[in-house]
Amino acid sequence: MTTQSAPVIDVVTDNTTNEVIIPFRPGQEEEVKQQVVDIQMRFAEVVAKECGIDIENVKDCFPKNIVFKQEEKKKSKSKKSNSNKLALEKWADATCIEELKTLKLNELKDILKSNELKTSGSKEILANRVWGINHPEDAPVETIKKRGRPKGAKKSTYMIVSDTDEEVSAKSKSSSNENDDIQELLENSIQMEINGNNYNVVISKQWVFSTDDEGDFTWEGMLNSDGDSVEEGDPPEELMKFYEE
Repeated sequence: MTTQSAPVIDVVTDNTTNEVIIPFRPGQEEEVKQQVVDIQMRFAEVVAKECGIDIENVKDCFPKNIVFKQEEKKKSKSKKSNSNKLALEKWADATCIEELKTLKLNELKDILKSNELKTSGSKEILANRVWGINHPEDAPVETIKKRGRPKGAKKSTYMIVSDTDEEVSAKSKSSSNENDDIQELLENSIQMEINGNNYNVVISKQWVFSTDDEGDFTWEGMLNSDGDSVEEGDPPEELMKFYEE
């Protein structure tokens, strides 16, 4: 039976002077230095045991040019500012509608509120409306179009009755006042995001509408108490009367 002898290891002295750089984070210099010493000691013990070499001779082979350097703080990349973005306080200096579109939706609404204008509609509609403040010739026509019957509405049954002139006049005046109130409610509706979709909501009535690019309202339903969902159904009677005028 033959036995294998321990491998012969030639230890060669290296006279190079390149630094061995070990980085450490701020406040961790002593901890890192101790870790390096512990690793070197464990390495020396293993080599000395496996190769039958005096541990001090192994330690003499460790590099003497170890340099500990603190890591430099990485410079955070500053977000590039949008040079084309219009500052809110300079909205009146806009040279085109596209510049106004760089403003946030709430900023456009604030401008319209300060000028006592409607704040409902898409961002494009709001930008056009703001543009019309200083360019009245380009101002959009501000009307809420009642295109046919609202979504989900049923046909009403009518009965012809005979009224006196006074009764007709009183009913006409009452109907006109109610329509003005509903028109104001629609104009003052607020935009809300419900289930990922944007709607116009009349908070006092819990009415929910969708709007198209032209600002037309379409009945969607009633806002549930959780504020995050819509219950579909027929429009309320007062809203139906408004659409039937």
